[in-house]
Amino acid sequence: MNRRPVWLLLLVFLVVPFQSVFGDCLYGLVLDKSGSMRPVVDQAVTGARVLVEKAGARDRFFLITFADETTLEQETTGQKQEIVSALDNLVVHGHPSAVLDAVFLSAREIHERVKPTESSALVLITDGDEEASHTKLDDVLRRLRENQVQVFAIGFPHIIPKQKGKKAQKKAAELLERLAKSTGGGAWFPQSEAEVATAVDEILKRVKQ
Repeated sequence: MNRRPVWLLLLVFLVVPFQSVFGDCLYGLVLDKSGSMRPVVDQAVTGARVLVEKAGARDRFFLITFADETTLEQETTGQKQEIVSALDNLVVHGHPSAVLDAVFLSAREIHERVKPTESSALVLITDGDEEASHTKLDDVLRRLRENQVQVFAIGFPHIIPKQKGKKAQKKAAELLERLAKSTGGGAWFPQSEAEVATAVDEILKRVKQ
């Protein structure tokens, strides 16, 4: 009986650390840079930076930002400093927000870039105030399921202007919860920088499970 494939597999585990074979993750960071995010932009950027800094040494990242249009700010990289630099240069401008368009395009980016040995996570940081997308929610959810992409949302619906009413805030929170729960991810709604840090820690813990 030819046992060479078994011994070759054993050799791989002896030479290559287990974490480097199965533990790596591709993170898609998706940040809302529309004008409505101005009150919490520092919290949003700090949260993204903390996630990058605490992620594994072999994890990879890309950064997409959006307002009424979506921009790939930083292509997929394993160099954490490249992502941090892109975050530091984030400029809030534009209005309104195209949340669904950004998620749809980010799911495609993950699908095209993720390696067979990597898991993936789409980390969406936004107030959730969807106003400008051309993509429908059902199409976004279908793309996420087909590409096996989990959404982890850090939401700030409480900053949506009061003149829009509490109904707009509730609608935004429900959108983020649906994106997360439909994909097996999660949604957090922090009220402070400390709560943002707690959400980031929980995301990292769940991604690595």
